[in-house]
Amino acid sequence: MRYNISLEDYSFVDNNVNEMWAIRLNDKWPGLVYCYGKVTAQLLEDNSDQASLKFQYQIIDEGDYDKDELAKDPNFNDYLGDVLSHIIQDAFDNEKYRIGNDDSNDSAKEPSNQ
Repeated sequence: MRYNISLEDYSFVDNNVNEMWAIRLNDKWPGLVYCYGKVTAQLLEDNSDQASLKFQYQIIDEGDYDKDELAKDPNFNDYLGDVLSHIIQDAFDNEKYRIGNDDSNDSAKEPSNQ
């Protein structure tokens, strides 16, 4: 199932578990907070213009939902994949090339010649 994700469907929030930004779902599974882990993209064999995203995630606050049931729910996993796709596409569309609201330029600093 493909979801038509928009910026209203999720928001970035502080993450007290690790340094990655967390995402709060606002529409489906409202209040659930999670963060993405390792993300990889692989071109589809039958169509080189499209890629498949594989990702790991960690639920930080499950709210009123059961983590084990969510992990088994293919609709939940598809939804997280579509949110991730939207986040990546939005970053490129807005030339942010970063995920989240971090304004620091630490990773963009030129190396020192000391």
